[in-house]
Amino acid sequence: MKKVFGRYFRIKDEPLWLVITFFAFEAFCLFTLCYSAFYLKNFEFVCLSLTSAFFVFFPWCVQRWLHIEFTPGMKVLIFIMAVTAAMAGHVYKFYHYVPMYDKILHCYFGFLFAPFGFMIPMIADRNSDKKSHTALCVLMAFTSVVTVSVIWELIEFGVDTIFHMDLQRDYVVNRMTSYDLFGESTGKMHYLEDIVKTIIYTADGNSVEFNGGYLDIGLYDSMLDLLVAVIGAGLFSLLYLIKNGKVVGFMVPKLLPWDKKEYQKYKQENPPKKKK
Repeated sequence: MKKVFGRYFRIKDEPLWLVITFFAFEAFCLFTLCYSAFYLKNFEFVCLSLTSAFFVFFPWCVQRWLHIEFTPGMKVLIFIMAVTAAMAGHVYKFYHYVPMYDKILHCYFGFLFAPFGFMIPMIADRNSDKKSHTALCVLMAFTSVVTVSVIWELIEFGVDTIFHMDLQRDYVVNRMTSYDLFGESTGKMHYLEDIVKTIIYTADGNSVEFNGGYLDIGLYDSMLDLLVAVIGAGLFSLLYLIKNGKVVGFMVPKLLPWDKKEYQKYKQENPPKKKK
């Protein structure tokens, strides 16, 4: 384990403040794991804590697998996403206690994942002498976020349908437009305004009453998740086009040579900066 860890995470190549931040996040993951295992006795939360701990370490894995290099600032942004999405959201109930927490995270994800899509043309043209066009990279940044967000919403739908969970949270609606509201569709549009209550009847004669409006089961949540992720990706794309990437350019990883000899030469010519 020590050998594998040292192969990916080389402390001497990182600024001191980043090393301290990394171990602080990992310590928080370890604390949450113990809290989940011994106090809450919740195996699902234990798995989420392990997943978060892995994703805090994930930037170094991606660097080695794809021969790219993240800036320290980008690594910290990934740390924050790894901890806030799973552990803070589920274990510490931020999804329930913090208004719009899920939407904030989806927007943050769109902003954070866009640089990965930005890198796709560069990685594909790594051995080419021509530089990838900025417009193509920005387009890939935007479309990659949209694609991943759609796939994630399909996963949420599948989990909710097969395992009877509630990843696609319910949403309260106070108006409705429908062709089928009063039975078989006749081609006439029906409108309902100021809906204040939902009553659900089951086959065994029981009923559940919900006050506040019509309780939508997932559609609005999925569409809003996609919308805010697109906003996050669009924000990154727009900021990158301002001053040719000087605003958010630090988020885009640097390509490293594939060839081992060329990589060693690159490391000699670009030694790690002195720790501060």
